[in-house]
Amino acid sequence: MGTSIPATGSIARLSTSTTNAGAGNGWASLSIALPDTADAVGRTFYARCYIQDSGAQNGFSVSRVAEFTVFGVPGAATAFSIAGRVVTPSGLGLRNAVVTLTNSSGVPQRATTSSFGFYQFENIPAGSTVTLGVSSKRYRFAVRTLTLTGDLGDLNFVGLE
Repeated sequence: MGTSIPATGSIARLSTSTTNAGAGNGWASLSIALPDTADAVGRTFYARCYIQDSGAQNGFSVSRVAEFTVFGVPGAATAFSIAGRVVTPSGLGLRNAVVTLTNSSGVPQRATTSSFGFYQFENIPAGSTVTLGVSSKRYRFAVRTLTLTGDLGDLNFVGLE
């Protein structure tokens, strides 16, 4: 066990105070956030508690080893959102422009911009390849095609004269 409490841990080092007092009566609860990655799935981790105890040899007591294995799959978003603004060449929000999102199967969704040019699409399946275009009476816009790997909160379109 060594003669001192380790300064670090491979995942975390936490400090807490025990509840209750007296020989064998103290207890504490700890939570450790594990990374939600594929590297953690199927991996076995070990934990041990070191308790400062002036009556113990070297001034601390050591718990038995706790062993746990991470099961399941890492969390993955199943749907994403796309949002942004449609603006004039001078940067003013363009209201009532129609933004069309078309999925790889050719199915369109439409959103009309707000009075400040904002639009949003939600619940787009992760990994989808989509094409976005904007129609307006006064301006034309470049079409964009992208594959979603996360939420996009600033996909802006600037009008071309």
